[in-house]
Amino acid sequence: ASKRSSAEPAAPSGISMDEVKKHNTKEDAWIVVNGDVVDVTTWIPIHPGGEQAIVAYLGQDASDEWNMIHKPGTMEKNFVPEGGKGPVLKGKLGSGAPAVAAGGGAAAPAGLSMDEVAKHNTESDLWIVLHGRAYDVTKWTQV
Repeated sequence: ASKRSSAEPAAPSGISMDEVKKHNTKEDAWIVVNGDVVDVTTWIPIHPGGEQAIVAYLGQDASDEWNMIHKPGTMEKNFVPEGGKGPVLKGKLGSGAPAVAAGGGAAAPAGLSMDEVAKHNTESDLWIVLHGRAYDVTKWTQV
């Protein structure tokens, strides 16, 4: 079995939330929806639900709000290529750091290891993985 040498760094694991946070203006607008990082800059003025529905979440994870309003697949059916008028898929949300090496836990598609998700296991900080995606469900836990 071959091992990765220290001279061969692991590929970055997705786009970091810190990077997403930098794109928080109407002129440079990214959001996260269900683990996908989406450039919504050209979508803001033509969004059927109005500008404010998107602008309130620029540079943030809008998954909770998105999932309350839209049917699954809505974002995907509206994706356009870079330079088009509509939402542009930039990539998956992740750490932006090298992928977790073997033994560090199974990586979830969002770039988190299952070990990292497992740390969030209290009533005040609860995460789950469903269909390969990590979700913060803290606000839905009963007190």
